[in-house]
Formats: sequence, C-alpha cells, structure tokens
Amino acid sequence: MLYPQDDQVRHVRLNAQHPKKVIPSWMGDSVGRWDGDTLIVNVDNMNDAAWHDAYGNFHSDTLKVEERWKFVDRDNIRAQVTSIDPRVFS
Repeated sequence: MLYPQDDQVRHVRLNAQHPKKVIPSWMGDSVGRWDGDTLIVNVDNMNDAAWHDAYGNFHSDTLKVEERWKFVDRDNIRAQVTSIDPRVFS
C-alpha cells in the first residue's frame, strides 16, 4: 500500500530566489543555500491543504518553513524545522 508521502519528490533549487508569481502547491517552492556545513532550505508558496507535518496539523496559506540539515557524522544528519504562520501560530 502506498501512503501519500511515499511517492512525493521535492526539488530544492540552490542559490535561487522564490518566484514572484507562482500557484501555491502541496509541496510549495523550496530554495536552499549552504551556510558552512549546514544546508538551509526555505519553503514558501504552500497551499492551505498541504500536510504541514506527520500529524496533519492545521496551517494557513501564509505558512513558511525553514529547514536546517547538518551532517553530525558519517551516519547521522540533524534536522531542525521552524514553522512560521502568523495566521495560526503565535
């Protein structure tokens, strides 16, 4: 059985800008950049129907997400996610 997340692919464009005119989508638009050994990914332009997390928590179409990915050692990656949605979170 396939779950919704099993067939999802997300492209992260490096050293780019978010497009000015884009139709919001389930996965949004991901733009990444390196800060030393940490990959920082900013996600914008998600629609309000997208799953924000594994629990399906509510969010609005103003949601922005910042992800920080860092290799801790050869077998581990540390992921930190910050969600910003002024209509829902305080």
